[in-house]
Formats: sequence, structure tokens, C-alpha cells
Amino acid sequence: MVKLNRLVILYIVSAIFLNGLWAQQSSFCEIDNLYKTSVIDSPKMDVENVQFFPEGKVLNIRTVIHVLYNTPSANFRDEQILELVDEINAIFQGEVDSTFVNPVHLPLIHDSKIKFCLANIDPDGEPTTGITHKSVNEDRYFPHVIGGEIISPEAVKMDLLQGTSPWDVSRYFNVWIAPMVSEEVALNYGTPFSDYFPLGNYAVAAIPGAVIDTKTITEEDLFNSASSIFAHEYGHAFGLMHTFGPLPEIGINFCDTDDFMEDTPNCRIHAYCLGDELYELLVNACIDSITGGLPDNASNIMGYACQQMFTPDQTKTMRANLALNKDLVMDESECGEITSINNLDNNQQIEIYPNPSTGTFYINFLNENSSDANLSLFSMDGKLIASERLATDIFIPYQWNLKNENTGLYFMMIEVEDQVIIEKIVLR
Repeated sequence: MVKLNRLVILYIVSAIFLNGLWAQQSSFCEIDNLYKTSVIDSPKMDVENVQFFPEGKVLNIRTVIHVLYNTPSANFRDEQILELVDEINAIFQGEVDSTFVNPVHLPLIHDSKIKFCLANIDPDGEPTTGITHKSVNEDRYFPHVIGGEIISPEAVKMDLLQGTSPWDVSRYFNVWIAPMVSEEVALNYGTPFSDYFPLGNYAVAAIPGAVIDTKTITEEDLFNSASSIFAHEYGHAFGLMHTFGPLPEIGINFCDTDDFMEDTPNCRIHAYCLGDELYELLVNACIDSITGGLPDNASNIMGYACQQMFTPDQTKTMRANLALNKDLVMDESECGEITSINNLDNNQQIEIYPNPSTGTFYINFLNENSSDANLSLFSMDGKLIASERLATDIFIPYQWNLKNENTGLYFMMIEVEDQVIIEKIVLR
């Protein structure tokens, strides 16, 4: 007989609750089921020895995304992943659709100054795109049965259990995309370091990072985009709780506690967006003294409905937590766009694709001023490998064959008039 441990029982109870509440919603966050059974009343962050980042500094997070697939369609192309990364970064930079935000909360939309950059060097010192791909035989990673006992979803993070073990979690923010539960329901969750406030005080110890169900990308959620669901789980991984706090199943009512952010009102779970016929513009499920009785922010990234925005306190909290793991932050010079469309001055634009490539790159160059472009390829140690001159005034893909060069990471320099762009390209 398969035994159910207490964590799994809590998962099943919560899943039943969530499915009953949102029969129309296909994507769920698993973090509620990773809470400790004993909840700390007032978690506090130990800031005595923390050296905080300057407020305006952009934190470039060294990121690796592990794609685990059991069908060809689930082996997402690097270009798809890169588009998602761009969309996630836009959310963290406060670029949201304000039409889905209650006007009361519009002033709280905040740029976190956090940017996710795919790693360019792996733990062995080898060039990388920051995206790994692994074919697996697993139909799903949870429930995972070993010795007759169901274990947590963490199997996806372990080579021994047919998952992918993380890169050094102190230096890389690990993200797993994998088939997690079923064809009907997507299961996603983010896990913080144990010292991250406030969620680290609550969550069961596990490997830090974010897990995203394949279904989150392959099928559109009724209310949230894939990128907003990624951002939600990244928020958990950086210490944020749901705006409605833990689920009632562990003995806490929604209005008794929340996420310990002063600018997010105590609230209930919302399953609909602003503009939906079910939405009451000024719904206020909980009256609390901290926010003065503000209406629920149903469009907060850390809610379940129209995930759109982070608040200043949420931003401050994530940045404070990241100050505890500064090796996750890359230098600005390391953080570039792997696939690029660059807008230059004077109506000039350059596009490089595919990237990575097995040897042939295509370069689109639009220049209404008919200026020539000089292309140069450098190795990582600064050695000039090849150079070309490109002259065109319309979008005509220029083919640059580099199949005779060694695989690895290179730098492509594009010079147009007095402007210079340097892009990373990867030969496989």
C-alpha cells in the first residue's frame, strides 16, 4: 500500500480546496503545501550583518533554466525561453497592463530593479547559454513513489530521481520546467533560502529555486500569462508569501494574518480579474489597521488572479533577501542578451539569429541612412577570430558561416558610424 506522509495529505486537501474554488483555472501554486505545520507568528529578518544593495542598483540575477521534456513539443526552443525571460524582466521592472489594476493600487506599481540574466559560464567554467535540455521518461514528477511512499515534488531537482540536480545554488538561480502533475492541472512553486524573510520562516526546507510545470507554457491559463506565473514563483523563491497568507487548511484564516508587507492589504484569494463581471471594484474582504482598510489588491503578482504588479515593500523585501546571497548577482558586463534585436540611433536596427547556433548566423541590418556596419568576432580571451563588412539599407538577412570555428562562447562586435554594440553568441 502506498503511504501518504503528512505533507502529501496537506497537498491533496489543498488541491481539492483549490479545484473547488477555481474549476476554470488550470495552474496552481504548490507553495501553500510546503508550509511547516507549526507557523511562526511574527517572522523577522536578521539584518544585523547584512550589507544592502544601493536602492537604484540593478540586480542582475545569474539564472539557469533546466528544461526536462518527455515529448518533442515540451522541449522548448531557446528562443521561446528567451522571450519568456524578457517578459518576466518586464514584470519585475514594473511594465504592467494597468487596465487590470484597481486605481487605488496604481501608485504602488514598482520597478524592482531586478533583472534575470542567463548564465554564460557553467559551474565547470565552460561556456553556456544558461539553458539546459534533458530528455526524461517521467510522465510526471509528482506524486513520486519510492519504496511505497509518495515524496514531495522535489524529485524534479535530483539526477538520481530522473530530474536535474541544481547548479551551485549559491551562485545560480535555478529554474526547472518539467511535467509535474497531469494533463489537466499545472503545479508550480518557488522555494526560498531558509533565511529569506518572511517565507523562509514558514516553508519546509528544500532546494532553492523555482519549478514551473510544462503545462504552464503549453496551455494558456484563464487569467494569467506564463510569464506572470513565472514571476509569481520567482517572488516565492525570493521570500515573498501570497498576499492572502497561508491557506486556511493549516489553521489560519485569511484575515488573521497576511504576507507581512505593509502596503498589501489583508485579503482573501481572488479568482477573477478587474473588469470581470464577478469583480467588485472596491471589494474589501478584510478590514485591517495596517493599510487603513484598502480594497483587496487582486492584481498583485503574489495573488492568484490577474497577476500584474509588485509593490514597494515587496521589492524592498526581495532585494534585502538577495543581499544575503550576493554571489547570485552578476556584474552588468556579464549580463547581455543572448538573442538580440538592437535599436541604434538614427533609425538603425540589428537582429542576430539563431543564437545559439551550430555555425550559421543570420544578421538583419536596417539602416535608413545607408551606413555600413563592421562585424567582428572575438574569442573569450579577446582574440579577433573573423571580421566582415555589411552594407545594406533594407532588411536582407546576411549569412555569416562560422562552422569552422570551435564551439563555445564568442563576442560579436557591431560598429555602425560612432556606435558600438557587443553581443554574446554561442556556437554549439
